[in-house]
Amino acid sequence: MSISKNAVLDTHFEKDLPAVRGNAAQLRQLVMNLVNNAMDACEGGAAQLPEITISTRAEAERACLVIADNGVGMDAATQQRAFEAFFTTKPAGKGTGLGLSLCYAIVRRHGGSIEIDSAAHAGTRVHVYFPLTDTAYNEANSP
Repeated sequence: MSISKNAVLDTHFEKDLPAVRGNAAQLRQLVMNLVNNAMDACEGGAAQLPEITISTRAEAERACLVIADNGVGMDAATQQRAFEAFFTTKPAGKGTGLGLSLCYAIVRRHGGSIEIDSAAHAGTRVHVYFPLTDTAYNEANSP
């Protein structure tokens, strides 16, 4: 993960969050991509100190991971295309457009869903939902 030493990283993890079944390497990649995107958004001209928040909570029959930033945000047209492979708002040579499409694939592979809540100049919150499980982790049955 690449978080600027000038950024504020805040975490809010719900205690005793029920388990989800998943591949640790893929879930780590998911979080890294989302945090990197959040940092990039904060570097896009935000006048204030960059702030990234990572939180978790249980919600009905699923676990929710939220990565939030106070960056430039996205308009509705950008949000609609955000998970498309090779779509990027970054200048040429700065991004591949694969980060969010990879996140989408990882989440779907784990039986979850991913949503973006954003507005131009108002930051972004990415909500990732995973089904809960009462089954202990077993690499043989990981996605």
